[in-house]
Amino acid sequence: MKSFLDKGFLSENQAELIRGSGVDTAQFIPTPEPEGIPRIILASRMLWDKGVGEFVEASKILKHENIECRMILVGSPDPENPASIDEHILKDWNSEGVIEWWGQQNKMHEIFPQSNIVCLPSYQEGGPKVLLEASSCGRAVVTTDQLGCKEMVLQGLSGILVPIKDSKALANAIKELILDPDL
Repeated sequence: MKSFLDKGFLSENQAELIRGSGVDTAQFIPTPEPEGIPRIILASRMLWDKGVGEFVEASKILKHENIECRMILVGSPDPENPASIDEHILKDWNSEGVIEWWGQQNKMHEIFPQSNIVCLPSYQEGGPKVLLEASSCGRAVVTTDQLGCKEMVLQGLSGILVPIKDSKALANAIKELILDPDL
């Protein structure tokens, strides 16, 4: 809404903010984090502007620093979108062990409990439902300090905000949460 008001698309009396479509809190319930190697999930359409490339680079940085974790992509390409990532690239990353690609999943209330951290390093969002669902499940969130995403996180309390297109900052935020599970 602020963006529309700032750009003069609407006047204040023409605008009302409606935050997202909500989350079914009977399905997306807090559960204990899984034990073992931490799992970091990015769930979205497989688009470059969702920060998938930065997530993959962060995975490489963490591997280089010997930070043990499983970096998991959940979702499918969107061939109608020019920012879509080709399926063969996703399969290559998966087979090389850079990330795990779980493909399209329809029961996210069963996926989030398998994670320790949920990431969405998107360049810009409206009100990403994935972050609401992850928070409803009690998962720490790492997302960008950008419109739509930053409103979903209480910095240092429910997650960590990072600059867009910054794989190193993303890796550092993930590492911070892995090395300090109580955080």
